[in-house]
Amino acid sequence: MMILFLAGCDMAGRNFRGVPPTRVAVADMQFTMRAAGHTVEAIRTNPMADPRMDQVSLLAGMAMETLTSCEVRQIGGDVAVVQVKLHCNDPADAAVLAAGGDYKCRVSKAGDMWCRSLAATGDA
Repeated sequence: MMILFLAGCDMAGRNFRGVPPTRVAVADMQFTMRAAGHTVEAIRTNPMADPRMDQVSLLAGMAMETLTSCEVRQIGGDVAVVQVKLHCNDPADAAVLAAGGDYKCRVSKAGDMWCRSLAATGDA
């Protein structure tokens, strides 16, 4: 019972409290992301039977790169909370993840990702 409760928890980590959440759905995963400067925390909020770090970190990192135009330089954490260091050519690029919002991302068979804001389309 406790595991099911914690699977949906997206409480911000210590360095991200007070930062609006950006919710991102990509493939079969949902993340709540918060950015403080060029450091991003991505909390996976959907339950999964056997999540693998390579899958979780790949999708979280790709979504961050697509939304921000920044490059993932360092990634760590675990299958529940991924921490990422971004390198951005323009310091304002990472701000999209600090502004909050809801996004849906898709991955093509070729491995390309694109994301759209759900607010812009009226989807929920």
